[in-house]
Order: sequence, then structure tokens, then C-alpha cells
Amino acid sequence: RDFYCPKCFKNFDEDYFNEIDGPVKCDGCKDYIRPDVVLYGEPLDQGRIFEAVRLISEADVFIIGGTSLMVYPAAGLIDYYKGNKCILINQEPTARDSRADIVIHGDLKNTFKKFR
Repeated sequence: RDFYCPKCFKNFDEDYFNEIDGPVKCDGCKDYIRPDVVLYGEPLDQGRIFEAVRLISEADVFIIGGTSLMVYPAAGLIDYYKGNKCILINQEPTARDSRADIVIHGDLKNTFKKFR
């Protein structure tokens, strides 16, 4: 839902992206905007990784959803959780299921609908 310009770092929302027909460019510097996600093969922002580790290590509850826990470094973040309320939700079993206190094998969307 979030987009940004990699040249000037201006942020855009989904509405701006959907209003444009064809390649979407920044209304400021005119560079192409892109989704605010890390694509396969791109480096991760180390500052965000350090912040994630800090937050996970201090969390009371850790919910992991919709991942096979096979791709690192994200898959290793579970190791920083020190509590005893780790909930893992995934359609298929993972190699890290034993690390979770509660494991739910099911569709993430349907699982969260049950708890509304």
C-alpha cells in the first residue's frame, strides 16, 4: 500500500499509484516510484534489522504469520524473542514450529477473522 521515490525518498500512498495510467513517476523529481518493500536480491536496511531485533527481544507477545521461515535474515528473527507467547501461523508446518508456544496451521486471513 505504500510507495516511495528511490531518488528523493518522497512517500506515496496506494491511491496515488492507482490514479496513474502507465509507469508511475514521482510528482517531484520525476523518477519512477516503487513499492516500499524489499524485493528478492535487494539488501536489507541494517538500521531496520537492528530495530526489529530490539523490539522483538522486548516484546510480550510475538506473532509470526504467513511465512515458511526459510529465508534469512528474517527467518532468524524468531531467535531473538525471549518470551513465552510466540504464536506461529502458517498454512504448512515449518522447521521452526517447535520454537513457537502456539502453532496454527491454516490460512492467515481466515485465522485472524476468527479473532475479530
